[in-house]
Amino acid sequence: MKSSYLVASVCSLAVLTSGLQAQTTVETGSNVASFARQANSSDFSFIAASMRVRLPMTVTSQLRQAGATTYATLFSNSTQTTVNLQEVAQVDSPNSSAGTSASNSSQSYVPGAHSIVVRYPAQSGAKFNVIATLSGSMQGTSAVSAEVDIDNNGRPDWSAKLSTTPATMRWQLTATAAGLVIGMKTEGLATTGASGSSSYNGTLAIDIIPTGGNTGRCTFANVGTGCGPVLAASESVEPSGDVLTFTTTNATPRGVAVLVLGGTAINVPFPGTRCYLYTQPLIMVSQVVGARGATSDRFNLPKDFEGKFYGQNVVLSLGGGNIVVQSTNGISVDCRKG
Repeated sequence: MKSSYLVASVCSLAVLTSGLQAQTTVETGSNVASFARQANSSDFSFIAASMRVRLPMTVTSQLRQAGATTYATLFSNSTQTTVNLQEVAQVDSPNSSAGTSASNSSQSYVPGAHSIVVRYPAQSGAKFNVIATLSGSMQGTSAVSAEVDIDNNGRPDWSAKLSTTPATMRWQLTATAAGLVIGMKTEGLATTGASGSSSYNGTLAIDIIPTGGNTGRCTFANVGTGCGPVLAASESVEPSGDVLTFTTTNATPRGVAVLVLGGTAINVPFPGTRCYLYTQPLIMVSQVVGARGATSDRFNLPKDFEGKFYGQNVVLSLGGGNIVVQSTNGISVDCRKG
């Protein structure tokens, strides 16, 4: 029986294209599996290795008070490509567990890391900044780790374990004839003993930012994932100067969207939801969501502004007589002087 205790081991892929004719693709680098164990019951699901992923993708395992899901989505704008691989799990029954696996058998599966491969088409010699970030939160007996293999040669170039502060690595890469081929691996495990509960919510984000011919002042990187609506950011040069635009899609029509801007990254759940606040609020701007579930906020960027800040949209709407809270992914904005 499905219940509200279902846990997600979420793999969220947000691919933001940058004007290329060929399509960025994602495939399974290993078997991508999730599992749940509770008392004498267990559930297991997987997608086989070396399969091209058609997005959205979902791999779900669930029991009454433990479960896991792998989920993939795709989004786009014109400035960069971002891939998020998110793992979320919660276990609320004694002597139970949920997490990731790379096995392919429900009879003999073992917990472990699974991986995907991102193939980004680009002209040979093109230059890119690639940024990896692992962020999130944990509770109880749980752990999340990640690896990035920037040339997918089987030897990881960076690894990190989830902690209270985000871990980040940056590379300057040159595309080969195959473009960029990047491996992403994550592992999550939540367990319980005789009592208590455990959970985690960790996101491995890869941002691919073209540098050749890019004269923009700001770079953008996703922070975490949303619980419905999606936020994207872009920069444009207009007669009035440089303009930053935050665009939200997939929001509840006629709801109220509150754009939150702040200088500090956080990871705080909204009570009673699976939605998170990713920045400490300093400035908030609200507007009504359009009939198609979209909003757009534009800001002039002063020439002497330099620094990093974070943005996120929180959408409030009515449902069943109650206020429903949904939040987008966060976005970090890092700008230099004009």
